[in-house]
Amino acid sequence: MKAILKSTTNAQMLSEVGKKFSFDNKPIKNQPFACYGVDTKAVILSSTVTFSGNVGNMLRIATINSEYVFEVVG
Repeated sequence: MKAILKSTTNAQMLSEVGKKFSFDNKPIKNQPFACYGVDTKAVILSSTVTFSGNVGNMLRIATINSEYVFEVVG
């Protein structure tokens, strides 16, 4: 799955908003998750997922430390 990072509460990732990331697996509650930059060298290796849900093509992932909103593009 590929998605564009639309917003985040992770200060270190703010510069990556608007960049495309690739997910090996869909984030699962109570599991860590990772996604890798497609058009950036950034990698998100995150703590335990506390919430993962989507509305249309928007995916919201909340972890113990941060929140991420992605637009799924493929």
